[in-house]
Amino acid sequence: MNPNIINAAGLVLTTGGLFWGMANPQRQALNNAGEETTAAVVALELETERIAASNALAEIRYLSGLCHRWNGHAPITAGLTVNIPAGSYVCDKAGLTAVVAPNGELTGLARTADQDVIALGLGGGK
Repeated sequence: MNPNIINAAGLVLTTGGLFWGMANPQRQALNNAGEETTAAVVALELETERIAASNALAEIRYLSGLCHRWNGHAPITAGLTVNIPAGSYVCDKAGLTAVVAPNGELTGLARTADQDVIALGLGGGK
């Protein structure tokens, strides 16, 4: 085999390796950007599912007819202690609901924005 061909092939392989190595940070940056985009999409999908589940749960509570209308001066917040029987639902006119824990604290917050459901729930509630 011709030594010039072997030298030329070696030069091409070496040069190609250098270019490959130089392009690697850019390639890695693109891979990282793709992974970050994928993670952001997954996070958005999970948040959308969480909001939908919260909405459905709040609507079930309002439509159960078992809502204790919250007229407190403070908004419904997790950990707020109330004098309502454990296991009861507390619902406000803004669409926020909670469950009364055995120690009297509000827990399991859920929210709906459906004004018709809120009106129905509070109109027939306690």
